[in-house]
Amino acid sequence: MSEIKNRSTKESSVIKAVLISVICSGALFLGATGALASFMVKGNFSGDMAGKFAIIALCLGSLFCSWIGVKVLHHGALLCALVSFALYGVLPMLVSVILGEFETASDLIARMIILLVCSFAGGVLGTQKIIGKRKVG
Repeated sequence: MSEIKNRSTKESSVIKAVLISVICSGALFLGATGALASFMVKGNFSGDMAGKFAIIALCLGSLFCSWIGVKVLHHGALLCALVSFALYGVLPMLVSVILGEFETASDLIARMIILLVCSFAGGVLGTQKIIGKRKVG
């Protein structure tokens, strides 16, 4: 009976961690998007720069999503990285396919690799801070 209770507690903590990381990183993503859009308008950049700024904002959102998830969960860097990659990598790709604005294959592969690296970097950075605090304390 206690094993079932521990399992449900663990599952609920994973769900809470995912929700917290998605909400916090979503706020950071929107902030980064707004800041980059403001920077683009003030700098009189061409419309071609919008795609590059969008990738930067997606990378920041992906990095912070996995980092915050690991901070809340205190483990599970791979799970948090995969969730953030699905949110900031796969979901926008599916939306672009549905809307008919699918990118060329080379750009898409490069963007997916960059987002995957950012997702795993956030998970590793979150894990490293936790390990560092345990050694000191």
